[in-house]
Amino acid sequence: MRFTQPTENDKADIMELWAKDFESYEPYFSWYFNTIYRPERTYVLKDNEEIAAAAQLAPYKMSMRGTEMDINFTVGVITQPELRGQGLGAWLMTELGKVEKDAGLPFSVLVAVCPEFYAKLGYCHCYEEQKLNIKIGELPKITGFDGKWQELNIEEAISPVLQVYSQMTTQLNGYILRTENNMRNFLTELTGDRGIILIYKEQNIPKAYMLCLPQEGQFTVREMGFSELKYQYACYQYMQQNLAAEDDFLWSAPAFAKDFLALPEECKINAKAGAMMRCRNVKKALEMLNPKTNCSFSLCITDKWDEDNNINIRFSFTDGKISIENTDEPAETAMDIISFTQLYCGFLSAPELQNQGRLTATEDALQQLELCFPKQQNWLSEQT
Repeated sequence: MRFTQPTENDKADIMELWAKDFESYEPYFSWYFNTIYRPERTYVLKDNEEIAAAAQLAPYKMSMRGTEMDINFTVGVITQPELRGQGLGAWLMTELGKVEKDAGLPFSVLVAVCPEFYAKLGYCHCYEEQKLNIKIGELPKITGFDGKWQELNIEEAISPVLQVYSQMTTQLNGYILRTENNMRNFLTELTGDRGIILIYKEQNIPKAYMLCLPQEGQFTVREMGFSELKYQYACYQYMQQNLAAEDDFLWSAPAFAKDFLALPEECKINAKAGAMMRCRNVKKALEMLNPKTNCSFSLCITDKWDEDNNINIRFSFTDGKISIENTDEPAETAMDIISFTQLYCGFLSAPELQNQGRLTATEDALQQLELCFPKQQNWLSEQT
């Protein structure tokens, strides 16, 4: 068994393996392997010339604490059904981690079907989804938005959706910096699922969009975007004017958006864990940090999966310059790699981690951690 990259001749075998567990309906399946799939981004375990397991790394640029960084989305992790339970998936993911670290990537991201498997490899949840499922008639009555909704095709929609998306994400963290090509692929995937693209404009200026999967009696919003929070209401007004009161409205709402909507108390919203992240290189991540104030503290990180991340350093940020030096002094703050990932990404604050018994810190170091790593509103909508 060896870890390698596939040849062009392996594509059919990878497609056959993919179809055993993942979406294989048309036209999505052919579009994905003709447009998104790249052998140079794919890695496999081969037994002689037979593919035993495979995965793909999709490159993106992410905004993390105001800093642009390259990350990979790990997708399509799959093992031949008859070979499962032998540790091949863990071996494959470990080798992928080496590839990402060699590429200088600070973090890796994935959306897990089986979170327990990835947690055993140092991945942790850094996003939360709010599953909203109510009747259209239960939404608060909305009026007052006199702009125009339009259904657009992919090419017509790219520019206005990107415009609204960039305005919405200015106060968010951990989101993908979408290019025109990213957006085209995102919308193509949506329409391949028989989705539609709706844009709301006032005086011909895009203010909101809904990427929808409408079905009989059900209106699923894959993604809702708004230039200002108030334009959420324009989306609800559209539903009330165009859908039946008894239709179900389903949306994985970000917390910042859901909290803005005054829902009746009887409407239940289920919170569930979202995307998972893994810090691949602690020092690289710290080098990319941009604190808002000067700080200095000694830091101990332990990573039982990657000894290169086992560090004891003094981190300093003075007048815009970062210094990271190895030290033997007792650590003023200490945590494992999972806690560090969630702290850095802003999913949990230093006091929250301390209260959970996952971080130790002196009083001064705890205050500095709060200044360096304030809690964030994380949001990620990509699935592939």
